[in-house]
Amino acid sequence: MIAVFSHILFPIIFMAGSADGQHSPEAVEVGKTNKVEPQESAPIADEKKKKELAKKLFAKGQKLFLRDKYGAAINEFKAAYEKWPYRVIHYNMALTYTFMKEDEKAYNHLTLYLKDATEKEKDLPKELKDLKKRMGVIIVRANNPNATILIDGKEVGSGSVEQVVRTGTREVLIKLAGRNIASKKIEVAGGTSEKWAPALEKDILMDPQSSVPRLHWGYFTAAAGVTLVSLITSTVLSVRTKSLHDEYMDKRYDANLRSEGIRTKRAAEVMWSITGFLTLGTAAVAIFTEWKQPKESITIIPAPHNKGAIINITWKR
Repeated sequence: MIAVFSHILFPIIFMAGSADGQHSPEAVEVGKTNKVEPQESAPIADEKKKKELAKKLFAKGQKLFLRDKYGAAINEFKAAYEKWPYRVIHYNMALTYTFMKEDEKAYNHLTLYLKDATEKEKDLPKELKDLKKRMGVIIVRANNPNATILIDGKEVGSGSVEQVVRTGTREVLIKLAGRNIASKKIEVAGGTSEKWAPALEKDILMDPQSSVPRLHWGYFTAAAGVTLVSLITSTVLSVRTKSLHDEYMDKRYDANLRSEGIRTKRAAEVMWSITGFLTLGTAAVAIFTEWKQPKESITIIPAPHNKGAIINITWKR
């Protein structure tokens, strides 16, 4: 443990020794040299105070780490970083999270540390080398900010995300308006970043006040029109049936009138049944209809899909 932690201490001690060194400007006159006390501005003095406080917090975090109090050490490192956002602190937090078995957080901080690290600083201890072997990053850049992104069934964000994951095959799923629209299996190697930027179709827009899909008012108009035609047809057939019945009563022995009357009556009964079903359907459509007319008409566009083809219904308000 001591050997591991000595690797932590070197960067911050080295940095601390050079960061505070201030060379006082000198005023040179003929025949003599006088030292002039540096005049520090308020912002510089305040910055020094923050650095000194950050070093104290950092040192406290180091002591807690050596006592195996990793959670408390993390809190001190975070407080130190807030006062002085020096990247070496990310190194210490990465190693501490590794001992806490929180690999995702550890790898996040390790990535931030290595971003601007020198070749010498990239010489990591065994714990962090092993961390790099078992962790990687998946970067998803969707062209729709409303796209919900899931990795291995867990929601990780919307639109664009960078997610630390364990190595191996990871399944990325993208949803729009609650529907699966794209998916991909991505092989992640240790210490690497895998990118995926799918081109997405527009999602089916929903009523912002409800989770229930809203239909264009044109659907209701069409359904009501068909129902009205069915109602008129049923009424005409019923009237015709009554007329044939009256004629048959006057001519009881007319077999043709009797046959026509029976056919017309059956047709009227069928049409009334159809009219009943159409009325119920129209009422159902009315429940899901958006009565405010949109600025643009509805468009139905077929779109390719990794499992075949889907139909996208786009309705812009």
